[in-house]
Amino acid sequence: MIRKIAGIISDNIKNTDRAARFGGEEFVVLLREVDQATAHMLADRIRCAIESAVMGDGETRFSATVSIGIAAIAEADRDVQDMIERADQALYVAKNSGRNRCCWPPATEIRGFRAA
Repeated sequence: MIRKIAGIISDNIKNTDRAARFGGEEFVVLLREVDQATAHMLADRIRCAIESAVMGDGETRFSATVSIGIAAIAEADRDVQDMIERADQALYVAKNSGRNRCCWPPATEIRGFRAA
């Protein structure tokens, strides 16, 4: 299942973007030169592709949904870890508001964005 989801993510990003497994069942995707609307659109496209995928082999079939936290680099960030922490906050917003959705961090956390 992890490999299938990784493949779906890779199939939905540009060659200049980077995706990596980030712990047990989490992934991080770093997008270059996109605005907030495009980042959200891409995250939702990945979410929908995973939701519609049939996983497994033989008689054992699974479906999956994902919650996605989205964040953009901010002027005050010391390094990429600050952005990842905001994405993690947004992930918990997505999980706590019903799952199978893409969310940004709370509004108080998203000031001062700039393109990467």
